[in-house]
Amino acid sequence: MVNEIENPINDLKKMSDALAQNHLEYRIQNYPQNELEKLSESMNTMAEQLNVLMAENALKQYNLAQSELRTLQSQITPHFIYNSLDAIISLASLGELDLVQKMTYALSDFFRISLSKGRDFILVEKEIQHITDYLTILKIRYGETLDYKIEIDSTLYHYQMLKIILQPIVENAIYHGTKLVRRTGMIEISGELITNNMHFYVKDNGKGIEKEHLAKLNHDLANGLSSEFNEGYGLFNVNKRLLLYYDNKAKITLDSTYEVGTIVHIVIPTNCIEDERH
Repeated sequence: MVNEIENPINDLKKMSDALAQNHLEYRIQNYPQNELEKLSESMNTMAEQLNVLMAENALKQYNLAQSELRTLQSQITPHFIYNSLDAIISLASLGELDLVQKMTYALSDFFRISLSKGRDFILVEKEIQHITDYLTILKIRYGETLDYKIEIDSTLYHYQMLKIILQPIVENAIYHGTKLVRRTGMIEISGELITNNMHFYVKDNGKGIEKEHLAKLNHDLANGLSSEFNEGYGLFNVNKRLLLYYDNKAKITLDSTYEVGTIVHIVIPTNCIEDERH
């Protein structure tokens, strides 16, 4: 009778030691009709769950690292840098020193916020400055062919959010929207606080999206991490990063009318990240 108790207990001790040393494949035999049967089953189940969670966490960390790498790479594309530097040189040769100073500062600030000393989360105020820098650069380069308006409720400024969320959406709106039409491109960014969620809207008056394609894009966005995509890379990378950091509490949806324009709606919870106002 004593052995019937001691043997399972010793096995449980060994399993506990194994799990503590991260040997998550360790299992013990069940002891039917024994007082410790349920406990041994529970330990095996717990070990299995730990194993699954560790695998999921490793995959999540890998996906996070890959998404962050791609995001930072997108900020330093040679095309963007070369065009910006060429514009600065051209402005200098024309004697437009005020514009040279303005564009140089915007470019420097754009990269500074992109890096944010390695932090993943920044204040909404900084995120808005980031897209302001970006649009300032493009406005100087494109002149009257591009205009923009930013109206963000100031109550959002002191909340934190995952960085580099809005700029790729704005970039998409320009290069896949307004640049495809002959009228002056107009980008409008707005934001408001509704309950515990931050709602951002990026609106353009560009090419728009046809109904069937719009439905597919929204379906792929809703499927999140399981979606495979061959286009709209910036949009889907942002969506992936939001889901990896906020789970299903964040989302992106599209509303569009072909030949009229598109609105991208981004929802980000405030209660996942501590508010820095306190």
